[in-house]
Amino acid sequence: MNTQFNLMILFVIPLSLLWGPIACISILLVAFAYSIITGTINPYTLILIILTFPLNLMVWKLWYTILNRNGYEIPNMGSLYNIIKILAIVLINGIFILAIFGGYVNSVLNLNVFLLLHLNLIATIFMIYFVTRFKIPVYTPKMQFRNIMPKKAFTIVLLMGTGLCLIKLLSKEMIFPMLNTVLIILSILIYYLKPYDEEVFKIKENYDLNLFTKGTISIFLVLFVIIVIIQAINYVLISATMEITPFEAIISTLKSANITFIFFMVPTLIYLYILEKNVTSPINKISETISKKIDVREDYYEIEKNLKSLKINNEIKILVDSMLILEDKYLEYEDNLMKVNSEKEKLEVELKLAHDIQESMIPKDFESFNKKLENKFELDAYLNAAYEMAGNFYDYFQIDDENIGFVIGNVDEIGMPASLIMVKAITLIQDYLRYYKNPSKVLYKVNNILYEDNVDNNGISCWLAKLNIKTGKLSFVNAGHEQAFIRRNNGNFESMTNERDDKLAIMKNISFKIHEMKLKKDDVIFLCTNGVTEAENKAHEQYGEERLMENLNKHGNNDLSLIIDNIKDDLDNLCNDNQQNEDKTMFLIRINKDTYDKPNEMEKQYERNVNDKVKSIRLIPELSNLDTLNEFIHDTLESFEVDLIVEETFVNIVNYSICEYIVVNVEYENDLMAIEFIDNGKMFNPLSKEDQEKPKTIEDAEIGGLGIMRIKEMSDDLEYYYTNGENHLKIFKKIE
Repeated sequence: MNTQFNLMILFVIPLSLLWGPIACISILLVAFAYSIITGTINPYTLILIILTFPLNLMVWKLWYTILNRNGYEIPNMGSLYNIIKILAIVLINGIFILAIFGGYVNSVLNLNVFLLLHLNLIATIFMIYFVTRFKIPVYTPKMQFRNIMPKKAFTIVLLMGTGLCLIKLLSKEMIFPMLNTVLIILSILIYYLKPYDEEVFKIKENYDLNLFTKGTISIFLVLFVIIVIIQAINYVLISATMEITPFEAIISTLKSANITFIFFMVPTLIYLYILEKNVTSPINKISETISKKIDVREDYYEIEKNLKSLKINNEIKILVDSMLILEDKYLEYEDNLMKVNSEKEKLEVELKLAHDIQESMIPKDFESFNKKLENKFELDAYLNAAYEMAGNFYDYFQIDDENIGFVIGNVDEIGMPASLIMVKAITLIQDYLRYYKNPSKVLYKVNNILYEDNVDNNGISCWLAKLNIKTGKLSFVNAGHEQAFIRRNNGNFESMTNERDDKLAIMKNISFKIHEMKLKKDDVIFLCTNGVTEAENKAHEQYGEERLMENLNKHGNNDLSLIIDNIKDDLDNLCNDNQQNEDKTMFLIRINKDTYDKPNEMEKQYERNVNDKVKSIRLIPELSNLDTLNEFIHDTLESFEVDLIVEETFVNIVNYSICEYIVVNVEYENDLMAIEFIDNGKMFNPLSKEDQEKPKTIEDAEIGGLGIMRIKEMSDDLEYYYTNGENHLKIFKKIE
């Protein structure tokens, strides 16, 4: 029974390491009670119990005060460093125990130092594994002792005490053995006064086992299994061949197993050291490093410095290099993303500004315009851009006292480039229509300008019209645009014409055919872009002209705004929230009154003398009579170059001659056209005028005329004479 008691006292080291004073006192109280109950208590037993408390509590103190490399943590086997630290603590404790009780242990229990260390170490390993595996809270220091001497002095005391223990164990004869024992015990008590560097109780109460810890414990388990097998074999052999007691056989088996354990322990620790140095420690450092947040390049350089400091040359080195490359690419991507976001925000602001500018250019004050024309006409329109900037456009404006103009168009592409082209097209069309009156000539000039700047080769469809508010005459040109629909006499809508010319901006010097018709009261014209007719749902079913015509006929008697709203609702019903990639534009004009004045003689201001060869017209020198002159020329021949020559000559005479009348005689025979201008203004011979520098493009010429030089270039021959107070300029043009 005394032997069992002493064994219980010897193996409280694992409990002391994990639960400190609580475990020590509990075990000693149990031992003391056990001694009283069994009647084995004696003065020596009491001394043994009292001295066991500081000896076993020593391992708990050593764990929290010796070389806490990674800060305070509960006892664990998470690294080779901790394993070595546990071995060292058990070794130191064993040396102190054997120095004090060595003789008693060897004589009573027949145990030696190696066997004692072996048993303590095995018990400690399994106890730590059990606590960490099931996350059982351990007892950590919760108070600090006052530092009564330098911290290095405590280490010196510990080393001196350990040295005294070794001397006592190795010396066969020792002077003053009791004094030596007292000094050993005193060194233990002094070391207890070493203060903790910080409040240790703030550490985690449990330690999660990582893969390395599990692997380490597995290795020790394998070793233990090997040892147990060897123990069993030795026990069987010894019991069978020698006449010894079972207890003696177990002790002998433990001795031989201890040698086996040491044999395997040394290479295992060497292996674990290599494994930790080359694998686990670098991986832990990598994990700790990459867990830090990287916001700027300086963070990356710090991480790069830490990872580059790893002295390894294996697959982990490749992993580190790959991670650094990945982090560098990530930062580069983040920098680029920030730039893109910054540029995107800037672009959004610019797009918003451009959108507002574009919106301001699209007229919407229909009521004011209608009142200005005494409500003879009613206008309404709608434009819905698929994106921030529209590629569709419409416009309406007053050309002069007798004419208004309106236009609708669509750029092939969408977005910012299309919107810029749209703005330019609207501006040019409005400016040129005020000067040239003829929609065909206007589109000729606008087309050439847009063609020169059309880098992306975007075509522009356009439907341009001029309406005479006195005569009701509508002149329009269709440059590749959707067909217009007209409703006459409160009937149904029908297509105005199927003829389309080429789109603008895709080819230079295109001639556009002009169409004319008379509008009367209640006539309605509807114009739209292909975004309306080609709108589709998710099944790719398009709205189409047939459904559009049906809707127009159904609501044709409504206000223009209601007609547009009904078409919008019908489009929404079809598309059903399907994303549309085309702008949608609609334009309507309705004739409200028959107030057209029949032209009187003063407004007409011309007479015709017709014979077999010559036609003549007499005009008042006003620019408003240019349309009348064009009609007169077209009765004989429609030629774009002839129109330009006639227009430039007439404008020059009106602006500079100070005449009272202009007579134009036209003769056309055998593909040769002769046009004679007669005016009673001041004498001026254009043939004697020196040619000016030729404009580089047609746009560079001054508005109102291409100049005398251009008239000379476009004509095949010119004649001039002055007689009876009149200028006579005769122009000859061959017609191919």
